[in-house]
Amino acid sequence: MHLHGFYYRIVERGGVSAYDSVLPPSQQETVVSEFMAPNRTMTIQWVPEKPGNWLFHCHFLMHMSPEQSFARLFGPPNAAQASAHADHAGTGMAGPMVGITVKPATGTAAAAPATPRQRLRLFANERPRVFGDLPGLGFVLQSGSSAPANDSIVIPGTPILLTRGEPTQITVFNRLRVPLGVHWHGIELASYFDGVPSFSGAPGRTMSAMQPGDSFVVQMTPPRAGTFMYHIHSEQFDELNSGLYGPLIVLEPGQSWDAETDHIFVISNGGPGDSHKTVFINGSATPAAIEMKVGVPHRLRFIAIPANGEFLVRLLNGDTPVVWRQVARDGANLPPGQIVESPARMRIDVGITKDVEFTPTELGDRVLEVDLRIPGHPTRLPLRVR
Repeated sequence: MHLHGFYYRIVERGGVSAYDSVLPPSQQETVVSEFMAPNRTMTIQWVPEKPGNWLFHCHFLMHMSPEQSFARLFGPPNAAQASAHADHAGTGMAGPMVGITVKPATGTAAAAPATPRQRLRLFANERPRVFGDLPGLGFVLQSGSSAPANDSIVIPGTPILLTRGEPTQITVFNRLRVPLGVHWHGIELASYFDGVPSFSGAPGRTMSAMQPGDSFVVQMTPPRAGTFMYHIHSEQFDELNSGLYGPLIVLEPGQSWDAETDHIFVISNGGPGDSHKTVFINGSATPAAIEMKVGVPHRLRFIAIPANGEFLVRLLNGDTPVVWRQVARDGANLPPGQIVESPARMRIDVGITKDVEFTPTELGDRVLEVDLRIPGHPTRLPLRVR
Protein backbone atom coordinates (compact mmCIF):
# COMPACT_ATOMS: atom_id res chain seq x y z
CA MET A 1 0.00 0.00 0.00
CA HIS A 2 1.65 3.19 -1.25
CA LEU A 3 0.76 6.72 -0.16
CA HIS A 4 1.60 9.50 -2.62
CA GLY A 5 3.21 12.68 -1.35
CA PHE A 6 3.51 11.79 2.35
CA TYR A 7 5.06 9.38 4.82
CA TYR A 8 2.88 7.40 7.19
CA ARG A 9 3.66 5.73 10.49
CA ILE A 10 2.54 2.15 11.21
CA VAL A 11 1.23 2.12 14.78
CA GLU A 12 -0.68 -1.19 14.91
CA ARG A 13 -0.59 -4.54 13.14
CA GLY A 14 -3.06 -7.40 13.23
CA GLY A 15 -4.94 -10.03 11.30
CA VAL A 16 -8.08 -12.13 11.04
CA SER A 17 -6.92 -14.66 13.66
CA ALA A 18 -5.23 -12.20 16.03
CA TYR A 19 -6.03 -8.99 17.82
CA ASP A 20 -4.48 -5.78 16.59
CA SER A 21 -1.24 -5.18 18.45
CA VAL A 22 -0.17 -1.65 19.31
CA LEU A 23 3.49 -1.27 18.38
CA PRO A 24 5.83 0.42 20.86
CA PRO A 25 7.39 3.60 19.41
CA SER A 26 10.74 1.84 18.99
CA GLN A 27 9.14 -0.64 16.57
CA GLN A 28 6.98 1.76 14.58
CA GLU A 29 8.10 2.26 10.98
CA THR A 30 7.85 5.44 8.91
CA VAL A 31 7.27 4.52 5.26
CA VAL A 32 5.63 5.48 1.98
CA SER A 33 4.90 1.85 1.01
CA GLU A 34 4.18 -1.28 3.03
CA PHE A 35 3.57 -4.89 2.02
CA MET A 36 0.44 -6.47 3.49
CA ALA A 37 0.11 -10.25 3.46
CA PRO A 38 -3.36 -11.76 2.94
CA ASN A 39 -5.69 -11.37 5.93
CA ARG A 40 -3.41 -8.85 7.67
CA THR A 41 -4.27 -5.39 8.95
CA MET A 42 -2.40 -2.23 9.86
CA THR A 43 -3.31 1.06 11.47
CA ILE A 44 -1.46 4.07 10.14
CA GLN A 45 -1.12 7.73 11.08
CA TRP A 46 -0.05 10.63 8.87
CA VAL A 47 -0.36 14.40 8.64
CA PRO A 48 -1.78 15.89 5.41
CA GLU A 49 0.60 18.84 5.12
CA LYS A 50 0.16 19.67 1.43
CA PRO A 51 -3.18 20.41 -0.27
CA GLY A 52 -4.35 18.66 -3.41
CA ASN A 53 -5.34 15.23 -4.69
CA TRP A 54 -3.36 12.21 -3.49
CA LEU A 55 -3.58 8.45 -3.98
CA PHE A 56 -3.32 5.61 -1.47
CA HIS A 57 -3.20 2.37 -3.44
CA CYS A 58 -1.80 -1.12 -3.83
CA HIS A 59 1.40 -1.01 -5.90
CA PHE A 60 0.87 -4.43 -7.51
CA LEU A 61 -0.18 -3.55 -11.05
CA MET A 62 -2.41 -6.61 -11.22
CA HIS A 63 -4.37 -5.14 -8.30
CA MET A 64 -4.68 -1.58 -9.67
CA SER A 65 -5.43 -2.64 -13.24
CA PRO A 66 -8.66 -1.38 -14.86
CA GLU A 67 -9.54 -5.06 -15.16
CA GLN A 68 -10.41 -4.82 -11.43
CA SER A 69 -13.30 -2.43 -12.12
CA PHE A 70 -16.88 -3.63 -11.72
CA ALA A 71 -17.64 -2.77 -15.35
CA ARG A 72 -14.79 -4.99 -16.54
CA LEU A 73 -15.55 -7.80 -14.10
CA PHE A 74 -19.26 -8.00 -14.88
CA GLY A 75 -19.56 -6.83 -18.47
CA PRO A 76 -17.73 -5.87 -21.65
CA PRO A 77 -15.64 -2.69 -21.61
CA ASN A 78 -17.30 0.36 -23.06
CA ALA A 79 -15.58 2.77 -25.42
CA ALA A 80 -14.15 4.93 -22.61
CA GLN A 81 -12.68 1.91 -20.85
CA ALA A 82 -11.20 0.60 -24.08
CA SER A 83 -9.17 3.81 -24.38
CA ALA A 84 -8.02 3.99 -20.78
CA HIS A 85 -4.81 5.78 -21.75
CA ALA A 86 -6.97 8.83 -22.44
CA ASP A 87 -8.28 8.99 -18.84
CA HIS A 88 -5.86 7.27 -16.50
CA ALA A 89 -7.64 8.27 -13.28
CA GLY A 90 -11.16 7.70 -14.56
CA THR A 91 -10.87 4.42 -16.47
CA GLY A 92 -7.19 3.41 -16.27
CA MET A 93 -7.08 2.37 -12.62
CA ALA A 94 -9.27 0.26 -10.34
CA GLY A 95 -9.02 -2.07 -7.37
CA PRO A 96 -7.74 -1.31 -3.85
CA MET A 97 -7.14 2.42 -4.00
CA VAL A 98 -8.43 5.55 -2.32
CA GLY A 99 -8.38 9.07 -3.69
CA ILE A 100 -7.72 11.68 -1.00
CA THR A 101 -8.34 15.41 -1.37
CA VAL A 102 -6.54 17.62 1.14
CA LYS A 103 -8.08 21.07 1.44
CA PRO A 104 -5.89 24.14 2.03
CA ALA A 105 -5.80 25.40 5.60
CA THR A 106 -8.12 28.33 6.19
CA GLY A 107 -6.54 31.66 5.37
CA THR A 108 -3.48 30.21 3.61
CA ALA A 109 -2.42 30.97 0.07
CA ALA A 110 -0.50 28.66 -2.22
CA ALA A 111 3.23 29.33 -2.10
CA ALA A 112 4.83 30.38 -5.37
CA PRO A 113 7.31 27.82 -6.73
CA ALA A 114 10.92 28.63 -5.90
CA THR A 115 13.23 29.65 -8.74
CA PRO A 116 14.99 26.46 -9.89
CA ARG A 117 18.71 26.22 -9.21
CA GLN A 118 18.96 23.01 -11.25
CA ARG A 119 17.20 22.36 -14.57
CA LEU A 120 17.10 18.85 -16.05
CA ARG A 121 15.67 17.40 -19.28
CA LEU A 122 14.39 13.81 -19.18
CA PHE A 123 13.31 11.92 -22.32
CA ALA A 124 11.03 8.87 -22.51
CA ASN A 125 12.33 6.94 -25.53
CA GLU A 126 11.63 3.72 -27.40
CA ARG A 127 14.00 1.33 -29.16
CA PRO A 128 12.70 -1.52 -31.39
CA ARG A 129 13.39 -5.21 -30.75
CA VAL A 130 15.00 -5.01 -27.33
CA PHE A 131 12.96 -7.85 -25.84
CA GLY A 132 12.76 -10.19 -28.82
CA ASP A 133 10.27 -8.63 -31.23
CA LEU A 134 9.08 -6.17 -28.56
CA PRO A 135 10.52 -2.69 -28.01
CA GLY A 136 12.36 -1.48 -24.95
CA LEU A 137 11.31 1.76 -23.29
CA GLY A 138 13.50 3.92 -21.11
CA PHE A 139 14.14 7.29 -19.51
CA VAL A 140 17.28 9.11 -20.62
CA LEU A 141 18.58 12.26 -18.95
CA GLN A 142 20.09 14.80 -21.33
CA SER A 143 23.82 15.30 -20.88
CA GLY A 144 25.34 18.37 -22.48
CA SER A 145 23.65 20.72 -24.91
CA SER A 146 22.13 18.11 -27.27
CA ALA A 147 19.06 15.98 -26.68
CA PRO A 148 19.64 12.21 -26.74
CA ALA A 149 18.77 10.25 -29.87
CA ASN A 150 15.14 9.17 -30.18
CA ASP A 151 16.02 5.48 -29.87
CA SER A 152 18.54 5.82 -27.03
CA ILE A 153 17.37 4.06 -23.87
CA VAL A 154 18.88 2.87 -20.63
CA ILE A 155 17.17 0.34 -18.35
CA PRO A 156 16.75 1.32 -15.60
CA GLY A 157 16.53 5.01 -16.48
CA THR A 158 19.39 7.41 -15.95
CA PRO A 159 19.94 8.02 -12.22
CA ILE A 160 18.68 11.46 -11.24
CA LEU A 161 20.82 13.12 -8.55
CA LEU A 162 19.24 15.98 -6.59
CA THR A 163 20.24 17.95 -3.51
CA ARG A 164 18.14 18.33 -0.39
CA GLY A 165 16.59 21.78 -0.23
CA GLU A 166 17.60 22.75 -3.78
CA PRO A 167 14.72 23.85 -6.05
CA THR A 168 14.80 21.71 -9.20
CA GLN A 169 12.96 21.76 -12.50
CA ILE A 170 12.67 18.58 -14.60
CA THR A 171 11.18 18.85 -18.08
CA VAL A 172 9.93 15.45 -19.24
CA PHE A 173 9.60 14.84 -23.00
CA ASN A 174 7.32 12.07 -24.25
CA ARG A 175 8.72 10.37 -27.36
CA LEU A 176 6.57 7.27 -26.89
CA ARG A 177 3.51 6.25 -28.91
CA VAL A 178 1.23 6.40 -25.85
CA PRO A 179 0.34 9.15 -23.33
CA LEU A 180 2.67 9.38 -20.35
CA GLY A 181 2.56 10.29 -16.67
CA VAL A 182 5.65 10.06 -14.43
CA HIS A 183 5.37 9.59 -10.66
CA TRP A 184 8.19 10.75 -8.35
CA HIS A 185 7.82 7.93 -5.86
CA GLY A 186 8.47 8.94 -2.25
CA ILE A 187 9.23 12.58 -3.06
CA GLU A 188 7.31 15.15 -1.03
CA LEU A 189 6.24 17.70 -3.63
CA ALA A 190 3.20 19.71 -4.75
CA SER A 191 0.26 17.57 -5.84
CA TYR A 192 0.11 18.99 -9.38
CA PHE A 193 3.55 17.51 -10.15
CA ASP A 194 2.93 14.11 -8.52
CA GLY A 195 2.37 12.44 -11.88
CA VAL A 196 -1.07 10.79 -11.92
CA PRO A 197 -2.75 11.96 -15.15
CA SER A 198 -6.19 13.54 -14.79
CA PHE A 199 -5.92 13.34 -10.98
CA SER A 200 -2.81 15.06 -9.57
CA GLY A 201 -3.47 18.67 -8.66
CA ALA A 202 -6.68 19.97 -7.11
CA PRO A 203 -10.37 20.01 -8.06
CA GLY A 204 -10.64 22.23 -11.13
CA ARG A 205 -6.94 22.01 -12.06
CA THR A 206 -5.40 18.61 -12.60
CA MET A 207 -2.41 17.62 -14.69
CA SER A 208 -3.05 15.99 -18.05
CA ALA A 209 -1.14 13.08 -19.50
CA MET A 210 1.71 14.05 -21.80
CA GLN A 211 0.59 13.14 -25.29
CA PRO A 212 3.14 11.71 -27.75
CA GLY A 213 5.47 14.53 -28.74
CA ASP A 214 4.43 16.65 -25.75
CA SER A 215 6.28 17.59 -22.55
CA PHE A 216 5.55 18.45 -18.92
CA VAL A 217 7.54 20.62 -16.49
CA VAL A 218 7.91 19.29 -12.93
CA GLN A 219 9.10 21.40 -10.01
CA MET A 220 10.27 20.02 -6.68
CA THR A 221 12.45 20.92 -3.70
CA PRO A 222 13.29 17.64 -1.93
CA PRO A 223 13.07 18.15 1.85
CA ARG A 224 15.17 15.10 2.76
CA ALA A 225 18.14 13.14 1.45
CA GLY A 226 17.60 9.49 0.59
CA THR A 227 16.85 6.81 -1.98
CA PHE A 228 13.75 7.24 -4.16
CA MET A 229 12.56 6.25 -7.64
CA TYR A 230 10.62 7.57 -10.61
CA HIS A 231 8.37 5.48 -12.85
CA ILE A 232 5.49 5.57 -15.28
CA HIS A 233 2.05 6.12 -13.75
CA SER A 234 -0.04 5.74 -16.89
CA GLU A 235 0.53 1.99 -17.20
CA GLN A 236 -1.95 0.11 -19.38
CA PHE A 237 -0.02 -2.67 -21.06
CA ASP A 238 3.62 -3.51 -20.35
CA GLU A 239 5.22 -0.08 -20.22
CA LEU A 240 6.72 -0.52 -16.73
CA ASN A 241 8.22 -3.96 -17.42
CA SER A 242 9.54 -2.59 -20.73
CA GLY A 243 11.82 -0.22 -18.80
CA LEU A 244 10.03 2.96 -17.71
CA TYR A 245 11.54 3.27 -14.22
CA GLY A 246 14.70 4.69 -12.72
CA PRO A 247 16.52 5.63 -9.47
CA LEU A 248 16.28 9.07 -7.92
CA ILE A 249 18.88 9.89 -5.25
CA VAL A 250 18.78 13.00 -3.06
CA LEU A 251 22.11 14.00 -1.52
CA GLU A 252 22.88 16.30 1.38
CA PRO A 253 24.07 19.82 0.51
CA GLY A 254 27.77 19.75 -0.26
CA GLN A 255 27.76 15.98 -0.76
CA SER A 256 28.90 14.51 -4.07
CA TRP A 257 28.16 11.11 -5.50
CA ASP A 258 30.94 8.54 -5.02
CA ALA A 259 30.26 5.57 -7.29
CA GLU A 260 33.10 3.59 -5.69
CA THR A 261 31.35 3.38 -2.32
CA ASP A 262 27.70 4.19 -3.12
CA HIS A 263 25.90 1.51 -5.15
CA ILE A 264 22.38 1.38 -6.62
CA PHE A 265 20.55 -1.91 -7.19
CA VAL A 266 17.25 -1.55 -9.04
CA ILE A 267 15.26 -4.79 -8.80
CA SER A 268 12.58 -5.36 -11.44
CA ASN A 269 10.91 -7.89 -13.72
CA GLY A 270 12.68 -9.29 -16.75
CA GLY A 271 10.91 -7.45 -19.55
CA PRO A 272 7.36 -7.25 -20.93
CA GLY A 273 5.11 -10.14 -19.97
CA ASP A 274 7.66 -11.44 -17.43
CA SER A 275 6.10 -10.46 -14.11
CA HIS A 276 6.92 -13.71 -12.27
CA LYS A 277 9.77 -15.35 -14.17
CA THR A 278 13.02 -13.41 -14.33
CA VAL A 279 14.60 -11.05 -11.82
CA PHE A 280 16.50 -8.08 -13.24
CA ILE A 281 19.19 -6.30 -11.24
CA ASN A 282 19.94 -2.98 -12.89
CA GLY A 283 18.18 -4.07 -16.07
CA SER A 284 19.86 -7.46 -16.52
CA ALA A 285 19.48 -11.09 -15.45
CA THR A 286 23.29 -11.35 -15.67
CA PRO A 287 24.45 -8.09 -14.08
CA ALA A 288 28.08 -7.03 -14.26
CA ALA A 289 30.32 -7.43 -11.22
CA ILE A 290 31.20 -4.48 -9.02
CA GLU A 291 34.33 -3.94 -6.96
CA MET A 292 34.60 -2.89 -3.33
CA LYS A 293 37.47 -1.87 -1.11
CA VAL A 294 38.23 -3.91 2.00
CA GLY A 295 37.74 -2.01 5.24
CA VAL A 296 35.75 0.78 3.56
CA PRO A 297 32.04 1.32 4.38
CA HIS A 298 29.78 0.93 1.34
CA ARG A 299 26.18 2.08 1.00
CA LEU A 300 23.90 -0.30 -0.90
CA ARG A 301 20.67 1.30 -2.16
CA PHE A 302 17.98 -1.24 -3.09
CA ILE A 303 14.99 -0.13 -5.16
CA ALA A 304 12.17 -2.60 -5.90
CA ILE A 305 10.02 -1.63 -8.88
CA PRO A 306 8.58 -4.70 -10.62
CA ALA A 307 5.08 -4.74 -12.04
CA ASN A 308 4.30 -7.43 -9.48
CA GLY A 309 6.78 -9.09 -7.19
CA GLU A 310 8.16 -9.84 -3.75
CA PHE A 311 11.90 -10.40 -3.49
CA LEU A 312 14.43 -11.98 -1.15
CA VAL A 313 17.89 -10.38 -1.08
CA ARG A 314 21.04 -11.95 0.36
CA LEU A 315 24.70 -10.92 0.36
CA LEU A 316 26.76 -14.08 0.65
CA ASN A 317 30.31 -15.12 1.39
CA GLY A 318 30.13 -18.62 -0.04
CA ASP A 319 26.85 -19.93 1.36
CA THR A 320 26.89 -17.73 4.48
CA PRO A 321 25.32 -14.28 4.73
CA VAL A 322 27.76 -11.54 5.69
CA VAL A 323 26.83 -8.89 8.25
CA TRP A 324 25.30 -5.54 7.31
CA ARG A 325 22.98 -2.99 8.88
CA GLN A 326 19.91 -1.33 7.42
CA VAL A 327 20.05 2.47 7.80
CA ALA A 328 17.09 3.83 5.78
CA ARG A 329 13.69 2.84 4.40
CA ASP A 330 11.80 4.58 1.58
CA GLY A 331 14.24 7.50 1.70
CA ALA A 332 13.78 8.14 5.44
CA ASN A 333 16.63 7.47 7.87
CA LEU A 334 15.83 4.83 10.47
CA PRO A 335 15.82 5.91 14.12
CA PRO A 336 19.00 4.87 15.99
CA GLY A 337 17.20 2.08 17.87
CA GLN A 338 16.28 0.33 14.59
CA ILE A 339 19.81 0.39 13.16
CA VAL A 340 21.35 -2.93 14.17
CA GLU A 341 23.83 -5.33 12.62
CA SER A 342 22.22 -8.47 11.23
CA PRO A 343 22.87 -11.29 8.77
CA ALA A 344 22.68 -9.88 5.22
CA ARG A 345 19.27 -11.13 4.15
CA MET A 346 16.06 -9.19 3.81
CA ARG A 347 12.76 -9.05 2.04
CA ILE A 348 11.91 -6.14 -0.24
CA ASP A 349 8.60 -5.65 -2.01
CA VAL A 350 7.30 -3.59 -4.90
CA GLY A 351 7.42 0.18 -4.33
CA ILE A 352 9.91 -0.01 -1.43
CA THR A 353 13.51 1.19 -1.10
CA LYS A 354 15.99 0.08 1.55
CA ASP A 355 19.50 1.34 2.26
CA VAL A 356 22.08 -0.80 4.03
CA GLU A 357 25.69 -0.28 5.01
CA PHE A 358 28.25 -3.00 4.46
CA THR A 359 31.96 -2.93 5.32
CA PRO A 360 33.91 -5.85 3.83
CA THR A 361 36.43 -7.03 6.39
CA GLU A 362 38.51 -9.37 4.23
CA LEU A 363 39.53 -9.82 0.63
CA GLY A 364 37.70 -12.20 -1.66
CA ASP A 365 34.58 -12.62 -3.76
CA ARG A 366 31.02 -12.19 -2.54
CA VAL A 367 27.71 -12.53 -4.34
CA LEU A 368 24.53 -10.48 -4.13
CA GLU A 369 21.60 -12.82 -4.71
CA VAL A 370 18.05 -11.70 -5.47
CA ASP A 371 15.24 -14.23 -5.84
CA LEU A 372 11.46 -14.19 -5.86
CA ARG A 373 9.73 -14.78 -2.55
CA ILE A 374 8.95 -18.28 -3.80
CA PRO A 375 12.51 -19.33 -4.71
CA GLY A 376 13.14 -20.29 -8.29
CA HIS A 377 16.01 -18.99 -10.38
CA PRO A 378 17.87 -16.28 -8.44
CA THR A 379 19.81 -13.55 -10.19
CA ARG A 380 23.34 -13.13 -8.87
CA LEU A 381 25.62 -10.11 -9.02
CA PRO A 382 29.31 -10.75 -8.21
CA LEU A 383 31.06 -8.46 -5.70
CA ARG A 384 34.82 -8.48 -5.72
CA VAL A 385 36.55 -7.15 -2.61
CA ARG A 386 40.06 -5.89 -3.37
